[in-house]
Amino acid sequence: MSGTPVGQNIRYFRHAKNLTQVELASKVGVAPPYISQLESGIRLPSLKVARRIADALGVDVTVLLGSAARGPGKLTPAEKVAMLRVLLDDAEGAARHADDGHLMELAEGVVARRLAEEPGNLDVSHIVIRRPARPFQGHARPGCGMVFCLKGELTLHVGKRRRTLAPWEHAVFDSSQPHWAKGRAGTEVLWIGVPGSGAGG
Repeated sequence: MSGTPVGQNIRYFRHAKNLTQVELASKVGVAPPYISQLESGIRLPSLKVARRIADALGVDVTVLLGSAARGPGKLTPAEKVAMLRVLLDDAEGAARHADDGHLMELAEGVVARRLAEEPGNLDVSHIVIRRPARPFQGHARPGCGMVFCLKGELTLHVGKRRRTLAPWEHAVFDSSQPHWAKGRAGTEVLWIGVPGSGAGG
């Protein structure tokens, strides 16, 4: 089977629902060629479109993006890349249409913009460290966390473990453990949370 994991999942669940590409496109409100491009891996959906496709197929958006019930700690490398590409596209779009009124301050000099929130499923934020600051604390809760460094350098502490991420590096961790992070000015990261049973990597 060719294409990205996201495209493969769309095709799998479309077949399971006995829908043609034309029928799914009609339910989602997109052109049929777009569904074909998604399934073949030519394009990736934004999170907004991914949620609409997931609703039309009757699955959680996290399942469609490849995480299923496994959590990001057990994704294959190809699934991680596909999921991160979708999230990066949304992060770039949010940065282009930045509105400081929609930012949350996590700590002095550290701001976050929520890109997606699926209650009980996926939670994605774009975090920018504007100036060196005190560490910012993550919320300890059952599930998995994944941090993907876009720019700069971030040091992530989980329990007694520490890892420093450079651009294009990521870490997966058990978010039920106490965790916090600190980075230098100009650092940008995607912070992803998937509730459930904890699993680190």
